[in-house]
Amino acid sequence: AAKPGLDIMLMQPKAVKTGDNQFEVMVKGADGKPVTDADVSVLFVMPAMPAMKMAEMRNEVKLKPSSAGMYMGSGNVRRAGTWNVTAMVMKSGKDLGQKKLTLTAK
Repeated sequence: AAKPGLDIMLMQPKAVKTGDNQFEVMVKGADGKPVTDADVSVLFVMPAMPAMKMAEMRNEVKLKPSSAGMYMGSGNVRRAGTWNVTAMVMKSGKDLGQKKLTLTAK
């Protein structure tokens, strides 16, 4: 569970598309200040669909710091549909927090 107050927001993309996407995540602490020097990654998981003989798909996109509290990177979304997305924030090997959301790729 996220620590109280750690604010993780997926700023980009507003609309996920199949193929390459630019990801941008903003991380702020409980004090409202940007969290810097963290390791931020975005994990995409599409659950298996046995009816369609499709195995689970997952793709982790590592983001690099771009400015205070902002992390950016590009990653490939392999197919259209609904993905379970987890933005993860680590610092010095500690899990600072996660945010789960659902994105639909077109």
